Amino acid sequence: MSPAPDRLAGVRVLDPAVAALADAPLRLAAGCEWPAALDPAQLWLLPGLHDLSTRLGEPGPPHPAGLGSELRAARRGGFDTVLLNPDTDPVIDSAATIEWIERRAASANGARLRLLGALTAGLEGRSLANMDGLRRSGVAGLGQGLRQMPPADVLLNALRYAAGLDMTVHLHPRDAALHQGLVGAGAAASDLGLPGIPAAAETAAIGTLLALVEETGCHVHIGRVSTAAGVAWIRWGKQRQLPISADTSLAHLLLAAAEPGARGDFGRGRHLDPPLRGAADRQALREGVADGTLDAICCDHRPHPADAYLQPLAGVPAGAAGYDSFLPLLLQDPALDALPLERRLSATCHAPAAIMGIRPEEPPMGVLYHPESAWQYAAQTRVSATSNSPWWGATLRGRPIGVIIGGECTIFATP
Repeated sequence: MSPAPDRLAGVRVLDPAVAALADAPLRLAAGCEWPAALDPAQLWLLPGLHDLSTRLGEPGPPHPAGLGSELRAARRGGFDTVLLNPDTDPVIDSAATIEWIERRAASANGARLRLLGALTAGLEGRSLANMDGLRRSGVAGLGQGLRQMPPADVLLNALRYAAGLDMTVHLHPRDAALHQGLVGAGAAASDLGLPGIPAAAETAAIGTLLALVEETGCHVHIGRVSTAAGVAWIRWGKQRQLPISADTSLAHLLLAAAEPGARGDFGRGRHLDPPLRGAADRQALREGVADGTLDAICCDHRPHPADAYLQPLAGVPAGAAGYDSFLPLLLQDPALDALPLERRLSATCHAPAAIMGIRPEEPPMGVLYHPESAWQYAAQTRVSATSNSPWWGATLRGRPIGVIIGGECTIFATP
C-alpha cells in the first residue's frame, strides 16, 4: 500500500456539491490505507445518494437482512441516507417503535436511516394515526408502505391533517380493487397464464390522489410509478402546479416485462411490485425522469432470503435487492446513455434529499467511485445479506471504493 495523497487532485468531480472535498486535506480513517498505485485521477467524486424507499428485515420475524447488514451495504453502495417504509412488523406508528429502530440503526455503522410513519392506525386504512406524535418523533413523512391506499373519505381527512402539520405523505398509487394479480397485464401475462395487474390500477389511484391534493394542498409524493399513463397524469398535475413529487425505481428504468413466449422470466428479482411493464412504458419513465416529471430514481431495496424463491410465484415476495449494484447500473449501464449524467445524479442525490426534508446546507458525503473497476456480482463481492437481484452473477463495470464523511476518508474496496 502507498501513502494516501494529500488531496484528491485530478479526481473527476461529478457534482458541484462535493467540489470542495477534492481540494480539502485528505484524512484517512483509522485502519484505512490508500490502495497501491491508485491515482486520484482514475476516480470520480460524487455526492452520497439518498433513497426514498427501502425495506429491511427488521423490525420483524427473523430475517438474514437486518438493519446492520443492509445499512452497511447501503453505505458501501454509496448511499448517505435511506428512507424506511412504515410497513414493518410492528408498523411504525408509535414513538417506542421509532426509538427501537433508531437505536438499532445508530449501532450499524452504515448509511443514515430516516423513517416514514404510518398514515393510518396500524396501516389498516380505517382511522388516522397519531400524526402529530409521529411528527414530534422525527419521522420524514407519512405513508402506507405497500398496504392499500385508504378509502377516499379517510384519505381526504388524512391529507387535510397532514397538510396542517406540514408533513409530506408518501403513497404507492394502487387501486385496491384493480391491483389484483402477479405481473403486468398484457400478452406476456396471458401467455404465461398468470393474472395480470392492469395499468389502470396505477392511474385510477393517481387520479384520486391528484383530486385530493388539489382539495387539500397537501404535498404528496407518488412512489414507484411504472406506466406511461401514470407519467402523463403526473405531468398534468405538475402543469396545474399541484404540490406533488414522484419517483420510479432504477429497475423499472432498465427492465421491461417478458416478451410473449419467454417462460420462466419471473425469476430471482424480476418479480416486482409494481410489476414490470412493456418497453413503451419503460421509455416513458426514462423521458419522465429526463424532463423532471419524475423527480427521483429510487433503489427500492427489498432483500429476500434464497429460500423465498423455492415456491410457486404466487408465494414469492416481490422486490429486488439493490444496494450493491445500484451505482454501476445508474452511472454506466448503456441503456441510460440518453439520460444526462447530471440528471441521474440530481434524481438520486438532491431531489430525494429535498423530499426527505434534508437541508442542503448539511455537509455532503462524498463517494469515491472507480469507473473502470470490473467485478462480478456474486457471493464473494456482495455486502447485502441477500442476492435476489436480476443482475446476480453479472459482470458490472464501476464500483464505489470509499466515502468521505466529515472530512475523513474511509476506503472499503480495492479497484
